Amino acid sequence: MHFVGIDIGSVASKIAIIDEAEEQVGYCVTDTTPDIDETAQELLDRVLAEMNLARFDVAYIVGTGYGRSTISLADENKTEILCHAAGVHRQLPTVRTVIDIGGQDSKVIRLNEAGKVANFAMNNRCAAGTGRFTEVMAKALGIELPRWGEVVRSATRREKISSVCTVFAESEIISKIMQKVPLNEILAGVCDSIATRIIETVQRVGGGEPEIAFTGGVANNEGIRSVLEDRLGARLLIPRIPQSTGAYGAAVLARKAWGKQGGPATSPAA
Repeated sequence: MHFVGIDIGSVASKIAIIDEAEEQVGYCVTDTTPDIDETAQELLDRVLAEMNLARFDVAYIVGTGYGRSTISLADENKTEILCHAAGVHRQLPTVRTVIDIGGQDSKVIRLNEAGKVANFAMNNRCAAGTGRFTEVMAKALGIELPRWGEVVRSATRREKISSVCTVFAESEIISKIMQKVPLNEILAGVCDSIATRIIETVQRVGGGEPEIAFTGGVANNEGIRSVLEDRLGARLLIPRIPQSTGAYGAAVLARKAWGKQGGPATSPAA
């Protein structure tokens, strides 16, 4: 049998499918639309078609993310906090702190040795420091997101970005460009300001040991990752597909729920 997790985020929606050994065997992502059910069904149809599976090959589905409560095809839904915890612990069992930066919010989760949520904090009052924030900054600077790593590494200093609001930060950056501040120094400053907000959240949950995971689409941004590692003084552990962590964790929880309801009860991560 197979098990599915569907993560309906504010910007992107993801689906992960795992086998009974909790190995991720399929994954798809698409833009989130106002019709959550249609988005979820499209993802399920795509991943099943890619794997040459039928609907009856899926034993259980768990929904998560902002749209979890409206996914009618899901057997149950779980919070993104629980799903990220399950997804990280299954892939990186020594991790105790999870940093997740999504499209419109960021969160830090503190795990205990069993992988259960001990504490968490979210920054969802503003898009500052999120995927949306990076897109706005990339456009203002004219530096594509895939190039952030090389550009940040070329900077000898990090220009201070004092604004925490996306709109004001964009205005501040435009002002610095007009003042002829080197673009690589501005970008390094942008990454540093993101790192500052994340570190404040890490401290709020009492995390920060060397075993720290970085998840979400922004984990693929080498510029932010390198500055965050420098500020934390630790190497960040990145899941194989960081954007799929919530969906994968939801699939792991689907596997466990199926076991409790009469399927084979023992799973590799139990």
